[in-house]
Amino acid sequence: MRIRNEFLKHKSETDPSKIAELIAVAESAETFLRRNVVQGVQTNRSTFRVRITEDTELQDNAKLSCKKDK
Repeated sequence: MRIRNEFLKHKSETDPSKIAELIAVAESAETFLRRNVVQGVQTNRSTFRVRITEDTELQDNAKLSCKKDK
């Protein structure tokens, strides 16, 4: 929602240098999202199927502690 609002806020911008700056910010955000956000679906209580693409940056994950339902 914020990305859309930012585009709408600047839709009448005419200064070429400001437009170039706004495009650079948008491209940076797009790159971050493409590399760091994945889609996942819970397949059972403790398993997720995650869609990893060639753009996804794989990194070491911190250990998560999950509380088990009693």
